[in-house]
Amino acid sequence: MKKYKDILLLEFLMFSKDIDKDILDFKISLQEFDEETIYELVEQMRKENIYTKQNIENLKKIIKFLKNKLNKYDEMIATLNFTKPSYDIYYYNYIEKYDVLRNYNYDTIIPVNFLEDSIRFDFYAFSALISEPKEYIENYFSALVNNPLFLLFVNKVLNENPDILLDKNVLKRICSILELNITSLENEEIIEYHQKLLKKVKYYAKNKKAEVYDYELFIYTKDKTFLEYLITSNIDFKNFHDYIISEHFLYFLEEFVEFFDNPENERLFLYNSDMVGKFKNIVFYILEYKSDNKTKIRCNILLQKWFSHKVEDEEIFYEVESLKKCSLNEISFLKQKNILINEMKLSIRYDYYILEAYTLDGDDFDEIIEKINLEYFIKWMKKMMKINVNFFRNEMIREKTIKILEKLSSLEEPFDKEAFKMKRKIIKLNKGLE
Repeated sequence: MKKYKDILLLEFLMFSKDIDKDILDFKISLQEFDEETIYELVEQMRKENIYTKQNIENLKKIIKFLKNKLNKYDEMIATLNFTKPSYDIYYYNYIEKYDVLRNYNYDTIIPVNFLEDSIRFDFYAFSALISEPKEYIENYFSALVNNPLFLLFVNKVLNENPDILLDKNVLKRICSILELNITSLENEEIIEYHQKLLKKVKYYAKNKKAEVYDYELFIYTKDKTFLEYLITSNIDFKNFHDYIISEHFLYFLEEFVEFFDNPENERLFLYNSDMVGKFKNIVFYILEYKSDNKTKIRCNILLQKWFSHKVEDEEIFYEVESLKKCSLNEISFLKQKNILINEMKLSIRYDYYILEAYTLDGDDFDEIIEKINLEYFIKWMKKMMKINVNFFRNEMIREKTIKILEKLSSLEEPFDKEAFKMKRKIIKLNKGLE
């Protein structure tokens, strides 16, 4: 509980418009911080930063305020000085809070200051939920009732840290506020949404294994699919130049290769000699444009680890891929025609473009739907359900998936039945959430 509160406080301060004043207002809480919590945040920013320039500058001031109690002070400041700004924090919160934003008609154009207010309110809301009874009633309760920002926070909790619902007091307070809102509201659609959110809260409190596929996992999945697209096809890396040489992608490659260092995961290394060679070419491409010593060292370690694994035969990767996507009859047919490898290569290419489509919103998403091939989309869905069925528990992903199925099934008649079956599976999967 404390660590989560500290992280929310850090983000609260990072979005401060008057950081010097806020630091003084929260100096007692800051003095009680565990250094490791701040260090972990800075280290994560080094690997994959999602915060803005102002966020970074505010965090520097927080660290400088705590200089005397931080053993890793110099290291953290040096890291932040070289951290490139990003705006992903806004998209991350959009994903985490999508369901509420949509129901309150905020899903098309969301003012930046609204999202910033929401991020700061998250700390306030969590502080309220874990406060002492008297403090909760006197200082917090009235500000949480019928407040859309509280609903955004609850939705974030469901997506980001549902374990806090295991605290009976926190669960009771969230449920009581939602129930009170239901009795006092007049708008039927908003009442219906409150009822749905209340049901979700109770569902996740009882079903700890039912995890929500979060933003970081989505990005990792997309990066892994992109990498497998690169190493299974003949692609000009220049078409993806900025992304391939980005710090984000290099960190992903390190994380991906490190996964196989675990003896339990080593057997999952299914890549053949051609794929291993193309991976090397990707690393060499990065070094061609980023030749600083630090990158050279990271890339050398990356290649050493990559080449330490046993190279599999030419077809095993494609055969395993086909088992995730096709029936045994389909696989038999593809093998008889000697087209299994080519079919899986094409399928992997569609996997990447499908996941890219999920990053789009509004008109951009609607326009891309008709360019998606329903046959390969269904194959991709089968694969995702086998890899991690929780992918379709994410509200935004589930909604977009159903929209694609409904739109495409009217365009490609031969796959109508398959599309209907997949839609039914998603609805059944989320029965406890609707």
